[in-house]
Amino acid sequence: MAHDVIAFGDGMNDVEMLRHAGVGVAIEGADPRVLAAADRTTGGPRREGLATAFAELGLI
Repeated sequence: MAHDVIAFGDGMNDVEMLRHAGVGVAIEGADPRVLAAADRTTGGPRREGLATAFAELGLI
């Protein structure tokens, strides 16, 4: 079910996925349209954004 999905993205090709996921997470610095499609944002690779988001969402 879509509400059970957590999606991460940073490109225009990710917009639809972010919109349909239960939780959409965009990477900071992404195109404004990507950020707008997401429920939340996280830092980029230099800030270990995915690891931080995984922890915040209870995935690790």
